Amino acid sequence: MDGRRFDADARRRAHGARLIGVDEAGRGPLAGPVVVAAVALPEEPSPALREARDSKQMTPKSREKLFGVIGSQALGVCVAWAHPK
Repeated sequence: MDGRRFDADARRRAHGARLIGVDEAGRGPLAGPVVVAAVALPEEPSPALREARDSKQMTPKSREKLFGVIGSQALGVCVAWAHPK
């Protein structure tokens, strides 16, 4: 680098790229199906999304609440699953 501070957010904006969150759930390829979801959110998502954490550390009520918030703001959503075979 030439001494300039690397700014990933500025670089992403300059190229029109989106940051997309991805998570998976399941036992992996040996024990059962795996489900993966990806969500693209707007550049400035709702402050309500600051409550988002690892879903395994959230209460069912909190997950349900954020499901609605994410769904209402998502620019795109993709869900896929795979079985061991």
